[in-house]
Amino acid sequence: MMNVWVRIGSGLSEDNLDMAFSGQIEEESGQYSCFWTENRAEGERVESSLFFALKEKKISLSRKSEQSVDLLFSENRKKACLVKTKYGDFPAEIFTHRAEILEKKEKEGFLIFLEYDMIFEGMEPERNRIEMDISFSS
Repeated sequence: MMNVWVRIGSGLSEDNLDMAFSGQIEEESGQYSCFWTENRAEGERVESSLFFALKEKKISLSRKSEQSVDLLFSENRKKACLVKTKYGDFPAEIFTHRAEILEKKEKEGFLIFLEYDMIFEGMEPERNRIEMDISFSS
């Protein structure tokens, strides 16, 4: 496993998130697995994992805390998911508009762009965008 910095941003809302976390990444047969933990100010820990392959436009993101969700992003496809909270489980769907993985120059890491709609039954779709910068650290 190699150490990485994972920087996460969002560009669609006024409260543009920009956070950085240390984590680890490993590669096996062109498949990448990246893991990091977010320690929130409220004392909440969020365990995150990201799985992707450069040749595929499929990205899997899993986040575990008081609220947990496993998301599978595949361009121009709708996928079911389940958002688990302390108030109950809520079935939802995501429709992925963009799932792009770019390798940085000189193989220093990856840039990942996700744009998707989160769709809960009976509600209007909510557009989301996530930008990740994964940089190898020494």
